[in-house]
Amino acid sequence: MAKGMSRYVFVSVLAILALSLLSHASYATGSLIAYIYPDGFTLLTYNLTIDYIPSKVSIYVPSNASLISVYVNGEPIPYSYDSISGKIEFVATSSKASINVYHGGLTSKTGLIWRFTLPKQDYETTIILPEGSVIVAVEPRNFKVKVVDNRIVLQFSPGYELKLEYIIVPQTITPTHTPPLTHTQTTSTGEARRINWIIPILIIALVAISVLGLLAYKMIIRPKPPTSIVEPTTVEDALDERDKAIIEALRKHGELTAQEIQRITGIPKTPLYRKLEKLEKYKIIAYTIKGGVKVYRLA
Repeated sequence: MAKGMSRYVFVSVLAILALSLLSHASYATGSLIAYIYPDGFTLLTYNLTIDYIPSKVSIYVPSNASLISVYVNGEPIPYSYDSISGKIEFVATSSKASINVYHGGLTSKTGLIWRFTLPKQDYETTIILPEGSVIVAVEPRNFKVKVVDNRIVLQFSPGYELKLEYIIVPQTITPTHTPPLTHTQTTSTGEARRINWIIPILIIALVAISVLGLLAYKMIIRPKPPTSIVEPTTVEDALDERDKAIIEALRKHGELTAQEIQRITGIPKTPLYRKLEKLEKYKIIAYTIKGGVKVYRLA
């Protein structure tokens, strides 16, 4: 009887310890990279290092995200997401975890000015602006700045709400219709060539002045040299309504063939296959072969 009671107590203690490990998690380090695309869509990548394994991890990201994927040790895993509070929960069985959050509601545009707002984060945050961006305003002012592949890169310490205003200078100039010259409008060939050169020079000068101004400001406060930054993979096209329809169908049904996706979404066959190839390329979806047929699922 005593042996049976001792075994029961021992098993109970082990169960309590296991539950306590999965009840919470702490992570020693964390970082966030916010990659902003020219259309305002944003990819947030959270990189976490987990202290205790296994652990139940709970973190908060911006609410109402368009798409989320969670990886532990490079492998996709299931998770729960509360779109209202922005809370993500998952079980980490490895010390390395990453979360990709695609969001279309962090930016707004008025005229030529884009505004980007990121709620207060508990991580070192790196923001990568679109190519050709010129900064108008930044909050808070204690940040680091550098240029990577013609893109302005800003780094912020944790604990701040981040606000940016910027404009995107067009990389190409589309000629507009020019009315016929009258007797009061005369332009020589040489003058026309000089005008064609002036516009791109002014654009380059505007970008250079913006970057040099930020660099000069940061040199005054003597920041530490910025750490190396790994730029996330560029998504050439933003997710459109058809992309989101495919993603929503797979999220709802789990696994679907191309014919089933076409029946649910109503997307014509040829555009559908282009969309599937695009989403597969961006590692948003994946497929397996079952019975000689491709079966798609979220990555």
